[in-house]
Amino acid sequence: MALDLFTPNCFFNLSMIRFTIINSYSTKDLSNNTRSVPPDLIFQNLPGPTLTLGDLNIHHTTADPRRSFKEDKLAISIPYFERATELGFSLLNTPGVYTHLSMSLVGRLGVLDLAFACPLLAPY
Repeated sequence: MALDLFTPNCFFNLSMIRFTIINSYSTKDLSNNTRSVPPDLIFQNLPGPTLTLGDLNIHHTTADPRRSFKEDKLAISIPYFERATELGFSLLNTPGVYTHLSMSLVGRLGVLDLAFACPLLAPY
C-alpha cells in the first residue's frame, strides 16, 4: 500500500510538495524462497521524500547483528537490502532492537518490521 501526500507548501523544509509512505506486509511466497512483495515495489526511486516500512518478514544481519542466520534466510533478504542500498535508502531501525516478540515458548525474537528512509529524509 502506498500513500501519497501532497501539500501546496513544502514537506520537511524541502522544495518538495509530495511525500510518499510505502507500507508493505510481505509473506512467504509459494516457493518459500521468495517473498510476496518484491524489492522493486517496496523500494522505488520516487521524486520526493519516501518512507518505506512494513512487516517484510526478512532476516538480515544489518537489522539484527547479534544473530546468525542460515544461508537461505540471508539469500531471501539480500535483494531487499541491495535494492535499498542502490537507491540510497537508510535503515531507520536501531540494529538489534526486536520488533517481533513471540508469545510462544518455541518462537524467536526477531527484527521483522523494518523502516527505511530515502536520501532526501536523511537530515530529518
